[in-house]
Amino acid sequence: MIPYYVPTVPQIELLTMYLQEVHERRWFTNFGPLSEKLGLELSKFLGHSHLLPVSSCTNGLMTCLWMLGCKKVVTTPFSFVATSSSLKWMKIETHYVDIDPKTKNICPIALEHFLSKGNVNVDGIVATHVYGNPCDVDAIKRIALQYGIHVIYDAAHAFDVNVRGKSILSYGDCSALSFHATKLFHTVEGGAIALAGHAEFEEARKAVNFGIDRKGEIENVGINSKMSEYHAAAGLAQLANFHKVKHHRIALYNRYLKHFEGRVGLQQWHNESAPNGAYMPIFLNTVQERKFVIQSLERNNIGFRLYFSKNLNCSLYSYGKSPPTPNATNACDTVICLPLYYDLTLEQVDDIAKVVLKALQ
Repeated sequence: MIPYYVPTVPQIELLTMYLQEVHERRWFTNFGPLSEKLGLELSKFLGHSHLLPVSSCTNGLMTCLWMLGCKKVVTTPFSFVATSSSLKWMKIETHYVDIDPKTKNICPIALEHFLSKGNVNVDGIVATHVYGNPCDVDAIKRIALQYGIHVIYDAAHAFDVNVRGKSILSYGDCSALSFHATKLFHTVEGGAIALAGHAEFEEARKAVNFGIDRKGEIENVGINSKMSEYHAAAGLAQLANFHKVKHHRIALYNRYLKHFEGRVGLQQWHNESAPNGAYMPIFLNTVQERKFVIQSLERNNIGFRLYFSKNLNCSLYSYGKSPPTPNATNACDTVICLPLYYDLTLEQVDDIAKVVLKALQ
């Protein structure tokens, strides 16, 4: 049996050391020393100065939307459900435009077309770096400036991704990262918000702490989205081994590519960036072809995930009538994510690829 995913585990001795510190201090949450340390370490590691650890990427997205005062946004239909459920939970009017069929990210042409049709009340763009692949950040910036609207990036998959040597977190008004256990880097549960500057960082820090500032004054309405010391301990222990983990996962990703290039549909990566080894999606030609591959994977006890399986441009999330999104529908109908994790071997990748390709003969 090859499972779809096995989370990385931190070095137990290092994790124990951090947990011992927590127990000795008995400071378990409320911006404890480890949470603060993790924020600083991640800021240095990722090359972004204002990074705030939070309890989840979902809460991070909601905090960003609240801070920017977004009421009506346009977003991608091809993303994890939390991207859209965050908007729905905040009662934000949500509209969708289609994705680029090659990159699987929100399509700047479709985005500009939607905005040019008189949707002048849109005040935000929420774009996902799908599978860690950077959006066309330059085009989105140009469009946002033209229409005077905010840009929030869902960077849940984009840990340690750069564009032209610059952190992907540097783009847009803010970004939200996921540190869920299934991610490339994780804190078991958790995430972070990347803010544009010091003032925005302080505003977000208050927002995730019930609106309470550093002096203990309640200055605004807030929520509770702080990261606990236990989760920060797990993150610090994970960070110590991250380069080794990422290096191996990229090797696995590249091994898959050698088997699949020219034989199955692959996501076109940003030409001024490099994959981070977060996911291994393939796209089949038809629903029926995917069915054959799924049956073959199941017969051989190989895990997989239909990620993402639902076009979010539907009555559950969309407001009114958004434009049709056939590229997103096609992606949902034909995608399979294959195993990709630190404990996986290159030989197992070879075996998985053989099963997939045999099913397509």
